[in-house]
Amino acid sequence: MGGDDLDSEDEYLAVTDLPEPGSSASNFIVEEEPDSAGKSNKKRDQDYSDDEIVVDSKKRRRKEKNSENTKEKVVATKSPQRLFLETSRTVVTQPAEVQASFLWASLTHTLGLTGDFKEEDSKMPKLEAKHFYVPSSKNVGIVEQLRSAPTLSVKKLKRWKQPKSPMVIVVCSSARRAVEMLKDLAPLHVKTAKLFPKQGSIEEQAKSLAEENFGLVVGTPNRLLQLIMSQHLELDHSQLMVLDAATDKKNFTVCTLRDTAADCMRLVQTVATYQMTRRDTIRFAFL
Repeated sequence: MGGDDLDSEDEYLAVTDLPEPGSSASNFIVEEEPDSAGKSNKKRDQDYSDDEIVVDSKKRRRKEKNSENTKEKVVATKSPQRLFLETSRTVVTQPAEVQASFLWASLTHTLGLTGDFKEEDSKMPKLEAKHFYVPSSKNVGIVEQLRSAPTLSVKKLKRWKQPKSPMVIVVCSSARRAVEMLKDLAPLHVKTAKLFPKQGSIEEQAKSLAEENFGLVVGTPNRLLQLIMSQHLELDHSQLMVLDAATDKKNFTVCTLRDTAADCMRLVQTVATYQMTRRDTIRFAFL
């Protein structure tokens, strides 16, 4: 599923004023018409005195200045929503402190909108930089980023033996994006559970989780959440939840896309409320 059709961010900027038909500015348009000899003669629609030209030029300069001031004012007064969306598009390149602030703001905002904030959530530990894994190099692929994680190793991923509780969970915005992520992760050669639509029913996926141990899971927020709520997927031994930082064609991420944001934040809530209060061995990552 994709998000609603939203206007591009360019449409929030002031549009440059154009001269109206019949205005003084439009009267300065020069047209060329070929004569019988194949030459062109320049003509004005009206004849103006020097004083009229000076006055009109001053008006145009004033109008251009006002237009520029309006643009600057619009840019300077960006809405919180726009600043939030802009941050989501670059959060993967930010330090852990910024990532923590962004995800905490996303979480509390979404809980407030959906009415899911409960009394026990008031005891939820605020996300901090220590709860995030940020790769030392941003110029390598996700495989190298996972290999460099301090608490992870390919050997551990391959030998993972915790039933229903994968070592790493990767959360993607759509089934299509999940397929792309699986291709990126293929060089790890790790048994991976595909927990998203078009990869079997919930019952089939639940059976697979019960019969096999997976070091790695790639899924979409709603499907992951359904499996957790039905206790077919658990996070008790998981060590890393990766929030896919890829943007769609409208520049939305899994954390900001309307179709996925709420379920994604419920997953984050599950980790923050029920896991981080019990142990200090699980982390978030934007990769």
